[in-house]
Amino acid sequence: MENALRSSELRERYPELSDPSERTKETVELFKEIARESREKGWGVAFISGLAVDAHFGYLTRNHRDVDLMALREAMSDIKSFLESKKHIVTDPGKIKGDSFKVDATDPDHPSWSRGDIHRYSIDEKGNVIIPHGDKELKFSGSIDEITEELSFFGESARFLKPQYLLEEKAGWVEQIGLENEERNKKEMEKIKFLIESRGVNE
Repeated sequence: MENALRSSELRERYPELSDPSERTKETVELFKEIARESREKGWGVAFISGLAVDAHFGYLTRNHRDVDLMALREAMSDIKSFLESKKHIVTDPGKIKGDSFKVDATDPDHPSWSRGDIHRYSIDEKGNVIIPHGDKELKFSGSIDEITEELSFFGESARFLKPQYLLEEKAGWVEQIGLENEERNKKEMEKIKFLIESRGVNE
């Protein structure tokens, strides 16, 4: 009964998106391709950012322009080869070369705009996850096993950042990396906090 009440609260505040855009449908398909192959090949990827937020809701709350995930360096070349075999275009652009692959760039004037971002992560001396970004780092306060959990989303089982670490990620892109999008980030963080409160997850 309690779970049903919480689900009702979530859907009332953040209803399911009834008519997703074509870009969102493409994003979901890309997620499913990567999640399925990662599970079969043991790549150990973890999905982060906006699509991971919706995975905790169990449905789409908004449109998505891309799918974000993180992987260890040794898996990234295999992911790139797989996606290229599926006719996706994977690039390694600009000042973050080696730190992030872009999947299917959407604007030649903005090489960072794409349908997918594959971020490289590493482990620090404490065992915590770090996402390098040029000369900066986004640092999490836990290991990959501590900060992620397995969920089923759109029929695919995959690992996603836990809600409390999604908050760390959202804050980290701004405070540690220096990216802008403050208004969008604020809305997403409010959504994540509501998700945590409604499900009784301890931050």
